[in-house]
Amino acid sequence: MVSNKMPQHVVINKGETELKRWSGEEITTDTPAGEVETPEEQDAKPGEEGYIVREGVFSYSNEGNNFVLNVQQSNYRDAGTYTCQLIYEDDSISEGTTEVNVRAVLSPQPALFYTARETLTLTCVLYSDSEAPVAGIWNFGNREVADDMSTDNNMYTTELTITNPEIGRDAGEYTCTFEFDDEVNPSRSIDLQFAFIEVISDLEVTVLSGGELEIECSLYTSDPGSMSIVFYRDNQETLISRGFIPRLRRDGDSYIATLVNSFVDVSMAGVYQAELRIGDFAIRSETVTVIVVSGGAETNYVNNFGGEIVLSCSYSGGVAPTSVSWTYGGETIDTEKWTVNDGQFLGGVQESTISADSMTVEEGGEYDCVFNVGSFSITTTNVVTVRTISISKSGVQYVTTSSFNVDVVVGSVEAPRKFTIIRNGERLFLNVQPVREDNLRTYTFVREYNLFNRAGSDDGEYEFEASYQDGVVLKTDPLTIIARVIIPSTDLDNEFLVGGTSDRTITKNCEYSGVDTPTAVVWTIDGRELVESQNYVMAQWERSIDGVFSDFYIVRADLQVTEPTWEDGGVYTCSFQFDDGNNPEATFGSVKVVEGSGMPICVTSLNGQLTLNCAFNSKEPMDRIEWYRWNNEIDASKYTSPPYDEENNALTSTLTITDATSSDSGRYYCSAYIVDGETSFRTQTDVRFPSISLEVNPEPPHYAASEIEINCNWQGRISDVKLMRNGVDVSEDETLGRTRVSQSSQFLRYTFTVSDSTTGAYTCTGQATNVAEECTITATAVTEEGEEQIVIEAQLPEVITQPEAAAAVKGGTAVLSCVVPQVEGAYTRITWKKEGSDRVLWPRNTLDSENAQWTSVLSVRNLNFDKAGRYRCTATYGSVILDSEYATVTVLAFQTHPMDTVGVLGGPARFICSFVGNAEVTLTMRIVGDDATSIAMVMEHTDNSGVITSQGTKTFDTLTLDDEARYYCELEDESLRSDGANLRVVSFIEQPADEWVVNGQVAVFTAKTAVFDVEESDYQVTWQRRSSSSSEWVDVPNLADSQDYRYQQIRSRQMIFLVDIFDFNHDSDDSYWRVKIDIAANEELNLMAGTLISDEAQVRQAGEMTAIINKADTREMTTFTLTCTVTAEERTDIEIWFDGRRRRPWERDNPSTFDPETFISTVELEETTKYWFSDVSVECLANVNSQDVSASTTFYTVTRDCPTVEVRHGTVQVSDYTVDGEVLGQRILLECGENYSPYAAVGEEVVTTATCLFTTGTFDQELSACAKVTRIDYSIMRASIFFPGYASLCQDPQLDGVLAVLNAEESGSCGFRLLPFPCVGQGQCEFQSATCTVSANNGIQGALFTGTYQFAGDTSQAERDDPASLYSTTLNEFGRAVSYYSQVGGFNFFTCAEKRRRRAAVRAGLWVEQDGELSSTTPTTPTTPTTPTTQQTSEQTTEEKTTPAVSLETDPHPKLVTIPPEQRPEPVTILELHPELSLDIDTDVIVEPILDTVLATESSNVDSAADATEFTSEDPTIGLGLVTQKVVTDERGIEDGMWTRIKKLLDKFSTEGTFIILISLLGLILVFMVIKLIMVTRENNRGGKSYSYIALGRS
Repeated sequence: MVSNKMPQHVVINKGETELKRWSGEEITTDTPAGEVETPEEQDAKPGEEGYIVREGVFSYSNEGNNFVLNVQQSNYRDAGTYTCQLIYEDDSISEGTTEVNVRAVLSPQPALFYTARETLTLTCVLYSDSEAPVAGIWNFGNREVADDMSTDNNMYTTELTITNPEIGRDAGEYTCTFEFDDEVNPSRSIDLQFAFIEVISDLEVTVLSGGELEIECSLYTSDPGSMSIVFYRDNQETLISRGFIPRLRRDGDSYIATLVNSFVDVSMAGVYQAELRIGDFAIRSETVTVIVVSGGAETNYVNNFGGEIVLSCSYSGGVAPTSVSWTYGGETIDTEKWTVNDGQFLGGVQESTISADSMTVEEGGEYDCVFNVGSFSITTTNVVTVRTISISKSGVQYVTTSSFNVDVVVGSVEAPRKFTIIRNGERLFLNVQPVREDNLRTYTFVREYNLFNRAGSDDGEYEFEASYQDGVVLKTDPLTIIARVIIPSTDLDNEFLVGGTSDRTITKNCEYSGVDTPTAVVWTIDGRELVESQNYVMAQWERSIDGVFSDFYIVRADLQVTEPTWEDGGVYTCSFQFDDGNNPEATFGSVKVVEGSGMPICVTSLNGQLTLNCAFNSKEPMDRIEWYRWNNEIDASKYTSPPYDEENNALTSTLTITDATSSDSGRYYCSAYIVDGETSFRTQTDVRFPSISLEVNPEPPHYAASEIEINCNWQGRISDVKLMRNGVDVSEDETLGRTRVSQSSQFLRYTFTVSDSTTGAYTCTGQATNVAEECTITATAVTEEGEEQIVIEAQLPEVITQPEAAAAVKGGTAVLSCVVPQVEGAYTRITWKKEGSDRVLWPRNTLDSENAQWTSVLSVRNLNFDKAGRYRCTATYGSVILDSEYATVTVLAFQTHPMDTVGVLGGPARFICSFVGNAEVTLTMRIVGDDATSIAMVMEHTDNSGVITSQGTKTFDTLTLDDEARYYCELEDESLRSDGANLRVVSFIEQPADEWVVNGQVAVFTAKTAVFDVEESDYQVTWQRRSSSSSEWVDVPNLADSQDYRYQQIRSRQMIFLVDIFDFNHDSDDSYWRVKIDIAANEELNLMAGTLISDEAQVRQAGEMTAIINKADTREMTTFTLTCTVTAEERTDIEIWFDGRRRRPWERDNPSTFDPETFISTVELEETTKYWFSDVSVECLANVNSQDVSASTTFYTVTRDCPTVEVRHGTVQVSDYTVDGEVLGQRILLECGENYSPYAAVGEEVVTTATCLFTTGTFDQELSACAKVTRIDYSIMRASIFFPGYASLCQDPQLDGVLAVLNAEESGSCGFRLLPFPCVGQGQCEFQSATCTVSANNGIQGALFTGTYQFAGDTSQAERDDPASLYSTTLNEFGRAVSYYSQVGGFNFFTCAEKRRRRAAVRAGLWVEQDGELSSTTPTTPTTPTTPTTQQTSEQTTEEKTTPAVSLETDPHPKLVTIPPEQRPEPVTILELHPELSLDIDTDVIVEPILDTVLATESSNVDSAADATEFTSEDPTIGLGLVTQKVVTDERGIEDGMWTRIKKLLDKFSTEGTFIILISLLGLILVFMVIKLIMVTRENNRGGKSYSYIALGRS
């Protein structure tokens, strides 16, 4: 209020409702705000059903000319028009109004929200009935984490769900913000922290007295630095002095807190609980009930060796057990094995037993007997150790094998310390390692007997012993070993093949060793005892040996089979006989004896035929017989081999050779395989296949005077070869001819001329030899016909082959031939003549020397009917003439056959064939494989000198696929038909298909036909194109170097025609394509011209994309539609990018659809427009043909409605705001009512017009208010000092005391009157009053002291505008109130004159001089309950010593603000902050009750007239945080801990305020302190000093 006269009333109204009225003296009397009543808490929380939105809590205060309405916990119901009215006596009113719009964000969660680490939802609620937020945003760590809002009537809710939160990642401050169009966005912060504690031990624990107690809790917190753990028993903290040790260890991101007491007694029973503290927050775990009972456990140790066992336990006490139970391994014992006897409680004792007949090692362990007495149990543990030993053999053991072993099995959990073998009472030092399986250890004692370790040398009685660490020894029964062992000889040859000439023998021997001498030796074969004979020769000898341990004998036995047969094969055994029947026996490896027979030593075969038989007998089952020539196996088809004859132990085989040559000679083997498939036995024979042959050249007949040659050829070993005529060796008759002999080339040759003297019978003989003389035989040569002689006779020649009739078409060639003999040595001439003509026709004559004949071939070329007739050949041999028979030449044949041809589908094709004969014929055309179809041909006949040609033509005008077949021509009488020819109809088996490409890609068209046999020169492929706007097709040239197009043609199983269109551009390139195949006419190939054209195909544009936004209007919160389309051959997914971010939820909720007719994939979505969508980029993106395509658009400008503006006491005119005729927004004009005018604060301009653009929805400036203007009283000036963290000074119960100091009279020399403002000293200013209010600065609460002064100087506008004027300098001085406060000191400021001297003296007792400095003994407020107080040292900095250290008070409404001492701000002024000043709040305000008590106690003993100035030094600047733990007197120390207790109480006082219990405790301590001070002063008086404040000050 600024007014030149005093109003009668000051009124604050809300709307038409009066809220507060000050009248009369109330206007001039400062009244602080009264205590605000906290509204009653509701059961429902914000956002929950049943929650009631109440009006805020109102409080009122006036400070000088300021009248204040303070609304706490405000909400939308507090919004409205507030008016402050000054009502004067003349009923005139001066008023100011303000429009208040409240946007309050509430939450069911507190500002500091501790919760367990599990999925949770943070909620913020905004209630409003007049406006709606546009969005609810959540931020965490400078980033947006959620955008979510829901509406329910006038409640707007935004939620953030945190799933599976992590302590380090998700803890911290979350801020929810409701966004409004005017961007005035209210928010609320929730400091989310995680804390949880649970008991992981049993919730009920029973502990025996003297036992250990351990309770474990699992806990975690997101603020481990502020964490502490406290354990309680019956709600009292556990004490280390009672043995309770708390421990804390990390377990991953959690902690395990453990309370351990290693020795508990019955007094420690109770209910235990753990408390997790984090600063001021604390949670407790579940309770653990601990029961402590008397008693203890007992352990018995029982040894058992596998036999009967009895276990027992006993209980003694005054109460009978409620039950007794036996367990083993945690399970109730098996009553089928154990007999249980619970026993009876007699005389205070009860004994229980269990018994069993036998035990195993596995059944050892702890058997617990539990007596349950009330709620506790007493356990007796019987630790049973079971050890067993057993031996696999005992008594007397006769050892008759070369290897002997005995197993000793030792059963025990622990391994024996030693295992010992004892023989005949002596211990053997043998290292026997056991084999362990579970708890059984097997020791194997092995004896091996051989030539170096003879049986009998270590016979005796053996015992085996296992000893344990605890002295237990286990021993087996005795074992007596008597060894009788045979060592057989090594079998070096166990496979024998015997036969008629074999002289092999079988020899076996064996040696026995032992202490006894055998009575006999027995040899057997396969169990058959052998009797000594000429074939079985037996012998034996013996000798005695002096052994190391015992004497023994060695006996050797021999056996020799001199003439073995197959029956001597088998297993041989050697057995030494003893009277007691314990006979050792040695078995030799099986002897395989095979007896072979049937094969001769050698065989000689002249005819290449041979049959060999072989047979084998053996006891060994034989698998098969195989024949070999040398090492080459003979084909099994040449021999037979019946199955093995088990009855006769025989296997036979026969080899038959029928076509051998001398190269087949060699050694033949017959091999028999026994069943094992590897061992074989074989017999052999040497075979020779010599051959000798006789031949004549040339072959008969032999013509007189011709020359011939007789040859005798042989192969193999043949000697003494002779050629004879009529039994006479021709080599002796030189007159007959020429003879040549070659032994190396193995032939004999005789050449002569056929005559009467050389005719006769010719033979050839020789001697065939082999390896044995008996195999040499006489060999007689034979001819190929098998004759043993060749007869030579002189004959006359004859025609061998007569000429045969021939026919040919006109112009063709008829061929005649005849064959006549060759006459060696005679001049030969062969000619032809036509019957009726003397003309000699010369043929082509060919000599066939191999067959000794001439072939004469006459070719009648250019045959016509004139040349047709009868022909014969004539052969002349010197004077001998030989004529053949006549042969007829006839013209008859197809002259022209149909040719393979090709035609295109729909085009022409034809077949032509002609027949030449002596008459006209009709030709028809038929289809191969379809005899029922006859196709007429167009016939033409020609006659040429009697040769008639009939030609048929078939023409296909329009080919179809059904015409494709194989055709032939046939005479009508079906007597003759032509060759076949194929008609191939060329068609497209695959038409070009539409091609989908993206601009810039390659378009490829493909067409396919079946393969057609036409040379590339006879057809041409042309691709054609046209545009969509033209029907004219344009040929595309096939250029090899074209950069635009490329032809390709592939011939495989199909003909494939391709064209590549590079870098296709849908805007400029033709989009329709087809292919054309032209076949050219070719008479020679019978091709007719034709053209094949494919269907047209289109290059379709893929990846053509659109992005279109449609809307009804542009206003915010309306619906818009985004449509994205893309062309492609199949459905395509479309991505939506909005403002550079992909909108996956939009994609997920609106998948693309596909129209197979238009080939368009479409995404269409509807969303609500938000203001920030304006002008953002919207992009639709897809991948088509492996290429990304996109379309983008810019979101339209989102508009907002301009708000309605109302001004109290004025009207607002609204008009359109237009630019170039377009309405872009609204413009408003303010007109104030009568007696009102626009008002602006100092330094601001009056605003009467404003403009709102629809693009922003807000006016560019706020209109000024309409108000009545009254003069401001510029003479009122204020000085303010702010003490952060000391809000309690302005609250009960300290408020009255503080105001008394601040408003003290001038004589008091304290408070604001003490501050040396220059204007006060100059008489320009007069102090009026002071106030103390709770305020805040930079978010920190504290106490605000405000002093009001009346300025008596000039307050004109000029003075106010002049910075050097008295007015301005005075105003600045009040702005430096902190500096003046620093000058007078906090002690003088807060202590008025009448108390200052006494306080100074008492205060001096609370500081002790240390190295020239003063250290405060005032206690420090601990930062945590467990932080110890440390003594202030001289090394502390000045800043530390001058920083106020009073702990902060708790504001009853907001959350506690805790500021560490090093961060607490110094006292500041409201008008100007002076951070360079180091100010101190004197501690008198805090310790004043203590000082008052001390002064009151000593008021009767202290000289109040003493001058206190001599006792006080400079005001102490040490804060409450600088504390010592001990105050030292002149001679004696005040008891340790007293000041520590005072410190704790002062801390509690500073933190908790005026709690009655703490004040009472503090009073008791102060009384104790006073008594101590009195005792000190009296002690000083005894020392001769006067009782005064001086002594008290020094101490």
